[in-house]
Amino acid sequence: MKDPRTAFRPNHSNGVRRTLIKRSLAAGALFFTLSSTSLPLWAAAGRTKRASPRIVVLYFSATGTTKRAAETIARMTGAPIWRIEPEVPYPDKMRAVADKVKADEKAPLPEALRNADIYIIGSPVWSGTMPAVLADFLRSEGFAGKSILPFTTHMGSNLGDIPEAMAAACPQAQVAPGLALRAPADDTIRPEVAFWLKQTDARP
Repeated sequence: MKDPRTAFRPNHSNGVRRTLIKRSLAAGALFFTLSSTSLPLWAAAGRTKRASPRIVVLYFSATGTTKRAAETIARMTGAPIWRIEPEVPYPDKMRAVADKVKADEKAPLPEALRNADIYIIGSPVWSGTMPAVLADFLRSEGFAGKSILPFTTHMGSNLGDIPEAMAAACPQAQVAPGLALRAPADDTIRPEVAFWLKQTDARP
């Protein structure tokens, strides 16, 4: 027979466990709220915040096709974008443009864009290679210790020799496999760009 003094004694251990569980759930909810809303995305993802961009999109465009592709890639990566251009603009007609592809004076890369890790560089394919103005720019900048991701816009030439030409112009940079985008290179390029960025570890 049970001792009547203990028959209706409350089980304090169960109450303590319930209290501890409630406190743990509350703490977990608070941590989730802070992780999901209060902290910036780069901290939640375990990345280190940096003053300069990790990725920069550079391009040369004479007719607007490469510009359009570069702007799409910049939107997808959240990267700043900068146009490479000669001091004297090329004329509109493609024949005149092709005839004028010579060494030109061009603005250097802005200082704020010099410390990125990855440079996505776009070029049209002219006679199987990149325009001289872009080649001269790459030789002058060098991009030593950086990664270069080349992309081209074309009407049937694919990449031409542009990845190899970029590697020759920037021997101390690492040139990744390129992406060939057929003209008009409009917003429909997004799926192939996304796949390329994933393969080259240039996702934002």
